[in-house]
Amino acid sequence: MPITLKHVGKSDHQLFNQIAADVFDAPVEPDLLRRFKARPQNQLIVAVSDKVVVGQIRGVVINHPDQPMELFVTNLGVTPAFQRWGIARRLMHDLLDLGATKGCGPVWVAK
Repeated sequence: MPITLKHVGKSDHQLFNQIAADVFDAPVEPDLLRRFKARPQNQLIVAVSDKVVVGQIRGVVINHPDQPMELFVTNLGVTPAFQRWGIARRLMHDLLDLGATKGCGPVWVAK
């Protein structure tokens, strides 16, 4: 079963029609998703299998007046049925690559 990664843009709300269990901490609310994506510093990448979101990673690009930009990884989730397939690793690498293209130096991970 192929897994594709998708950087979620402002108009990608249709991706969230089907979400597997335990990918997010709570149900995705369309208004909250719109507000999240309205801020360009917010990043969201999803893993999709057969039109179902099976994983996600979120991050925030932080600008500083005296330091390089930083990437703060705020959340990562993969549905249990797809864990141990390397999806979390792929999501993390994709987000780190995105941060690097935006000029981020340090990366922080929320615990």
